[in-house]
Amino acid sequence: MKEKLLIFPYSFEIVPVLNHLYLENYDIIGGITFGNKDNNYNFNKRKIDIHQINKFNQLLECCDTVLICDSLSNVDYDAFLFPKITESIRHKKNILSIMDIDYKRNDIISELCKKYCVNYQSLINQEEKSYLILKENLYRIDTPVVFVMGMCERTCKFEIQLNIREEIKRLGYKVSQVGSRKYCELMKFHSFPNFMFDKAISETTKIISFNRFIKEIEIEESPDLIIIGIPGGAMKLNNEYTHNFGIFAYEVSQALTPDFVLVSSLYENFKPEYFQKISTAFKYKFGYEVDCFNLSNVQCHWPNAGDFTELEYLTIDPNFIDKKIKIIKT
Repeated sequence: MKEKLLIFPYSFEIVPVLNHLYLENYDIIGGITFGNKDNNYNFNKRKIDIHQINKFNQLLECCDTVLICDSLSNVDYDAFLFPKITESIRHKKNILSIMDIDYKRNDIISELCKKYCVNYQSLINQEEKSYLILKENLYRIDTPVVFVMGMCERTCKFEIQLNIREEIKRLGYKVSQVGSRKYCELMKFHSFPNFMFDKAISETTKIISFNRFIKEIEIEESPDLIIIGIPGGAMKLNNEYTHNFGIFAYEVSQALTPDFVLVSSLYENFKPEYFQKISTAFKYKFGYEVDCFNLSNVQCHWPNAGDFTELEYLTIDPNFIDKKIKIIKT
């Protein structure tokens, strides 16, 4: 019998997982959002209802397992998320997590689950990989490599990574993949390695280690194609919204040379000249031009930019984006 699954918190980031992951052991009963209205979402030919946080307890009584999701939203973990997790455990609900939880809270959750005799599984990649670097050489990657990047966050690049993977595999090719999120093992491929996020490791060591990491994948898996999704943005938006200055994009670009580069952008009323200028900027910053641009159906809510510490975004009808792309092409 399938377990009834509640998604908490539901946000834009979980959509690609719902679109591409077949949860054969679970029946999704709904999601809880920190938004200010109820909604619904269609995926894999079925609809799930998304409810406001005030309906959490009501839905909690109807589920067997709570899927704890990561989110880019600026939500206070201690004030809102952690109490709901512990409340779920006390109601004897199993916990499945794709949220990057720190070791201290992770231990608390584990102990509480043992106390209430419920299951706890974290799907975040915790592997601590290290490489002995005797000299600063880079190995040649002989397999064709595709980079999937975003000009900034929220540009649907994880959805793009999954779509490319499915299409290439459908054509009969063997794909190795490093995704831009920390729970990609859930999707049966590699997460972006933890050492790239470690501030105690020098940038030089990260670059060489990433090169070793990809070479190891190439040797062990013998793929026809390697897809690499790069977290964060490719460059800063302005002095206030820096998107980590495109550091990950620069480090990965130094570690190996791609054969094809796809860059996804937020929606704006761009002219064709904009994309040419971006491609030129990539050439001089990263050493390669852009082969393909994706115009996402997400737009920055500029009237609120500067009034909040976090950018706000608007979701646009994909059909409108398709029409816009046709205009740009002409």
